[in-house]
Amino acid sequence: MQKTAMDFFQHQDKARKKTSLLLLYYFLAVILIILSVYSATAFIFLYIGHDEVGRSVELLWNDELFCWVAAATAAIIIIGTFWKIFQLRAGGEVIARMLGGEEVNGLTKDLNERKLLNVVEEMSIASGIPVPKVFVLRGEPSINAFAAGFTINDAVVAATDGAIRKLKRDELQGVIAHEFSHIFNGDMKLNLKLTGFLHGILLISLIGYFIMRAAGRSSSRSSSKKGGGQLVIVVFGLALWLIGLIGVFFAKLIKAAISRQREYLADASSVQFTRNPDGIANALKKIGALSYGSRITNESAVVASHMFFANGLPSSFLGLMATHPPLEERIKIIDPSFTGDFKDVKIRADDSVDDMAVSSVQYEEPGVTAPVTQQQIMASVGSPGAQHMQMAMSLLAMIPAVVREQSATVDGAIATLAATMLSDKVDIKEKQLSLASAKAGAEFVRLIGQASVSVSNIPGEARMTLIDTLIPVLRGMSRDQYNMMKAVLDAMMQADNEVDLFEYMIKKIVFRNIDRAHIPVRKAIVQYYDINPLIGDCVNLFSCIAYWGTDDITDAKQAFSRGAAVISSKPLAISGLDQCGLGLVDQSLNAIDESSPMVKQKVIEACVACVLHDGKISPEESQLLRAICDALGCPLPPITAGVSRAA
Repeated sequence: MQKTAMDFFQHQDKARKKTSLLLLYYFLAVILIILSVYSATAFIFLYIGHDEVGRSVELLWNDELFCWVAAATAAIIIIGTFWKIFQLRAGGEVIARMLGGEEVNGLTKDLNERKLLNVVEEMSIASGIPVPKVFVLRGEPSINAFAAGFTINDAVVAATDGAIRKLKRDELQGVIAHEFSHIFNGDMKLNLKLTGFLHGILLISLIGYFIMRAAGRSSSRSSSKKGGGQLVIVVFGLALWLIGLIGVFFAKLIKAAISRQREYLADASSVQFTRNPDGIANALKKIGALSYGSRITNESAVVASHMFFANGLPSSFLGLMATHPPLEERIKIIDPSFTGDFKDVKIRADDSVDDMAVSSVQYEEPGVTAPVTQQQIMASVGSPGAQHMQMAMSLLAMIPAVVREQSATVDGAIATLAATMLSDKVDIKEKQLSLASAKAGAEFVRLIGQASVSVSNIPGEARMTLIDTLIPVLRGMSRDQYNMMKAVLDAMMQADNEVDLFEYMIKKIVFRNIDRAHIPVRKAIVQYYDINPLIGDCVNLFSCIAYWGTDDITDAKQAFSRGAAVISSKPLAISGLDQCGLGLVDQSLNAIDESSPMVKQKVIEACVACVLHDGKISPEESQLLRAICDALGCPLPPITAGVSRAA
């Protein structure tokens, strides 16, 4: 099974264009519904209700009535759409809880839940994204899963009870890798918009249904004379209900058309990620072998049907509105030898936990690794492979179990985060702890000290991995805890009157991933489709990267030139060292974040060229690239530090 030739940036760009196409379909549907509602209104109240024996077709048109009907109908649909999108503004967690999901606690003793957490964590680290919150849909015996969220920063991953208890670890990996593909390819945001659009159109049917019920009850209590008028209202309600259903029918067709092709792509990406086609193929086969397959019983499944790993609803008429391709077709593309017979598929009760601690990706001890090139780094953005899974397992193995236990609570996670920022210099460390005590109290400082004992033994290359594992816990902070953490970290960073690169990366990555739940976050809107307006910001960014990588001015200029050559055919001048600082980097990244995916690709490629100009990449440089990519919403898998071949 071959992976599509498109890369992360092309998929993101395609998803953006699909959103525009979806908006077009949406407004066309609104126009058709308005015309249908007006036609029904005019026919029932103007034409049929007219007393003259000779009715004229001209009676069907009334300018004033049309304006009122158009305004009311459009308002109902648009308000309903934006209200649903507003409800979903918090991201994927809303969808997970709407479907009956319960968050899996990091301290869970359930082996199947632990297996799910481990798989999600490994894949997150391998992908270069902070670990998302994980949910289980309790009471759902079927095999299914989904990823939901507006961005990588608010994504959640959820699986049914059946999936974690009936699938082996490698099969669960295949399913979760499929869902990670939806995260990378921009599908989640499109899925939430589809949910909002469908809800707006559905309101017309709901209003028609309530009008029918209200008028029907009223007519049963009215006189026969008044009952005739009530009958007209019932007919009007029926018309609205039917019009709404027609709108929903076409909306579902649009949803199915947009969703199906993305499922094939996600299947291919799952194989690419795990290098194990049997994993996802066997998971699909088990769905076919179960009488209830992948069906979701929660009533909200209709709204979220396009988000699932497999079809969560009963079979649709002729399959026209199925959001997923037929199961047999998906399996045959992955496993051409499959005959379509599910009778021989065996599902044992002990399948789920017999290999709980073993990854389907072969683990390799860290050692000499193949050198990495500029092309390899760029190809890995949003497209992790089995080698990144191996690196992720290696990095996670460097984090002691005691650290994981200490950071499983919010206070413990904040203390662990603070411990990573403690200075090696005794005087500065004492000042940091004193400032932390002033902001959060002596008990919190005790937690920092407790965490620092274990954190100090974690190698530098695994520090960012530790930070990533803290994100899902930190997302559960209260507002008071958030304010306390921000005050403590800011004070500790300023203890030596400067903010170093690691401190900057912590602040950038952590707060980008948790701010959304606590403060209004400005949504990045695409304003730049060409790199030329951003040349100044790129110069500032590349200059800072060049200076951070060396103490030699000549070497810094060479690094800058390598990056500048990627974005401009004209010579660009490096900024002065005294002009470079973290504030300037922040300003530049915020501007670049408002560019299209293809512009971001050029910028990241230039940053990679800048770092690799000397044929080497240090752990600090690889982490810097990770922070830059995270700031631009582009997940970068772990990079092997060492010598690089020429790009």
